[in-house]
Amino acid sequence: MLTNKVENKPIIQIDIEKWIPGSDQIVFLDLKQFLFREMILKEVDFRDQIEKFDWSIYSEKFVLIEVSNGAIIPQWAFLIIAQKLDLVQATAFSKSDNIREKILLHIIEQRDLSEYAGKRVLIKGCGKESLSHEPYVRLTQRMSPLVRALSFGEVCSTVPIFKN
Repeated sequence: MLTNKVENKPIIQIDIEKWIPGSDQIVFLDLKQFLFREMILKEVDFRDQIEKFDWSIYSEKFVLIEVSNGAIIPQWAFLIIAQKLDLVQATAFSKSDNIREKILLHIIEQRDLSEYAGKRVLIKGCGKESLSHEPYVRLTQRMSPLVRALSFGEVCSTVPIFKN
């Protein structure tokens, strides 16, 4: 009888694509709503509107800050918004290309990986998301001091990265 040695090895598979939050957790905040005529930032009015705004709607979400009409906003205004979002445990990002990947990198940096300590881990490849190598590189760097062995690929075809 043939034995599948790969299936019998205790390996934990990580699919980092599953770490990317769903669209209900990624929301937009357009700063034009805080501007005079949606174009001009008047500091006193801006600060007043920011104080009156209900930030709880962004609680524990990933908030993409944008200025959809191209108005020029000073840097300090973004800092005030970021601070307000932090008060409701929201994570702020500037709207940009590959935002899902940037959120994933943030999650990789923040995630507690202690559950993988001393274990054999397989980072799943060939996903549906179009990700660069960066999230995989960063996860490998974070995993290196923790795990017993790290591989990449699929259970049926793994590429060993290292063994401790």
